[in-house]
Amino acid sequence: MAHDSRRVGGSIRHPHRNGVLLRDLCAPGRPSRRDFRRHEGTRVPKRRRDQEPAAGSHGLVTTAARNPSLRCYGRRYPHGSPSHRAEMGLKLPPTVEPAPDNAGEGSEIDVLPRFHLITDFSSLDEAALACVLAVLASCRSGANAVDAVQVRAKQASSREVVAWTRELVALSRPMGTRVIVNDRLDLALAAGADGVHLGRDDLSVADARALVPMSFLIGATCRSPVHAARARVDGADYAGVGPVHATTTKRGLPDPLGLDVLAATAREIPAIAIGGITADRVRDVMVAGAHGVAVVSAVWEDPDPPRAAREIAELVHAA
Repeated sequence: MAHDSRRVGGSIRHPHRNGVLLRDLCAPGRPSRRDFRRHEGTRVPKRRRDQEPAAGSHGLVTTAARNPSLRCYGRRYPHGSPSHRAEMGLKLPPTVEPAPDNAGEGSEIDVLPRFHLITDFSSLDEAALACVLAVLASCRSGANAVDAVQVRAKQASSREVVAWTRELVALSRPMGTRVIVNDRLDLALAAGADGVHLGRDDLSVADARALVPMSFLIGATCRSPVHAARARVDGADYAGVGPVHATTTKRGLPDPLGLDVLAATAREIPAIAIGGITADRVRDVMVAGAHGVAVVSAVWEDPDPPRAAREIAELVHAA
């Protein structure tokens, strides 16, 4: 018999279970094959979701807990957040309680961000940090809040991004603003950020989701409904869809997608419209089905960035 490298001590490692021994998968209390049912194309155990792993299962989590494709799309709370887990009857981690609907400043925020402000600075210094904080301070209420700041700094070193982002997280979190790092999952984790946004050439969404908890936000750049469906299955929380309109903020982008593609993509996953988004265009993209918007020049090139951010935020949250 040919040597099978998966054999260990007389048992065979399952090729699709990260090397877990087959005998462990068949331990007492593990759901059998006939206990699985189809749900959104993924096998899900029939047992209660809040049930602890059975004795002898070696702490292996259920498919529902492990597989990020099990979306509860259309619900109020993002998949995996404390409030979502409470709503679905899932067991909450120790010391974590869902935030009440009328949670104020300093409470846990678990609603998917709708207004993403992307940084656009030549250097990540104290002046840049002061600019961001000034905008956040003027947009603190729910009706005109900047929900997330995306740190985009392609010219900065990794150490600069981590140090600057870490300081931004410490100062913005009490305001209820999430911080998302563009492109680099390692830097996002090192800085203690709330999420990462991955481009088409970055780490895959599936690989990123395998490394982070479900409460960690993952966004993916998508330019078609097919891209969006794949990102949703792989575990993305939202898709950055664009450029919706022509923009000069970033070079090398494809032609504008338009509102029709945005609408079709938004039916697959919560869509954040990006590219040429101004206050005059917010209503159109929201009517098309966007969950929110991401802006750069509409805020940073305005003579009064805090005022520009407030105007866009009010339009987004009123939609």
